[in-house]
Amino acid sequence: MSHPFETFADERFISLTTFRKSGAAVATPVTKLALHEGKLYIVTGVTTGKMKRLRHTTRAQVAACKSNGQLTGETIDAKVRVLNAGETQSLFDARIVRLNLIMRVFNFLRERRAGGNVYLEIAAA
Repeated sequence: MSHPFETFADERFISLTTFRKSGAAVATPVTKLALHEGKLYIVTGVTTGKMKRLRHTTRAQVAACKSNGQLTGETIDAKVRVLNAGETQSLFDARIVRLNLIMRVFNFLRERRAGGNVYLEIAAA
């Protein structure tokens, strides 16, 4: 059986829309790290606006997009979950998530300067 995110298999970027307390939607283009067993995985900084919004609601929407955020696909309702350290490590151990050189540099800088990284699992709602 197919899953709603199968259309993201060949996409590099996805638009992650999170919601403010007021209900206003805020879309952010993010790099897709992996698509595994019907779930998307991304990394972001602990102090980012999307993390602040996700603390109050896990409701989100995702769509394929270009690096500038221009949508190229359908929007799908989703739920976002923050992965703990053990879950994150198991993704790397199983080689589900692999970081290219640019992502490694961004992650290194974020760990040093911006409070660290957090890995997110996105599932269809």
